[in-house]
Amino acid sequence: MVRAKDLLTELVSLGYLDADNERYSVSDHGKAFLAAKFADQLTRKAAEQLLDRVHYTVYTLNNMSQMTHYVHRLAIYGGILGTDQDISRLGIVIDLQQRLERTPVSRRAKKIQYGPEAIFRTLRRLDKRLDVIEMASPAAGNVQYEEVHTTEIMRPEDLSKPTSETT
Repeated sequence: MVRAKDLLTELVSLGYLDADNERYSVSDHGKAFLAAKFADQLTRKAAEQLLDRVHYTVYTLNNMSQMTHYVHRLAIYGGILGTDQDISRLGIVIDLQQRLERTPVSRRAKKIQYGPEAIFRTLRRLDKRLDVIEMASPAAGNVQYEEVHTTEIMRPEDLSKPTSETT
């Protein structure tokens, strides 16, 4: 029979618990394990649907004149790049750029501006299983960039500009 003291010692040695003078608390590693173990799983189909919602939301945000920034690039990382059917989380990395010009649609819009935090807040509210990282942040350094699929997000004004291929 396993004694409680032996079990606690084993959990500490595995890094799931921190011990401090016979007081135990769940370590960061233990919290990550619990979050992964008990989180709702995303199926591949649900992850792809969520990614479609992310693209639509980014397109919508990029076309809001009240936004001080726009999403220049969007990249995905993590389990969705593999072949597994169950994905624990969907990870995206975004590259924000500041708008050079704003064209307010009304007098009220001239006074209201939303910064980069509004973009992050809006994207994170789409689903609790969505991780959003800014490319310029130190956390983005932990992402395997060779596995990241990058998609340019076009704004309507970009679509009307002639490119070298069309001229």
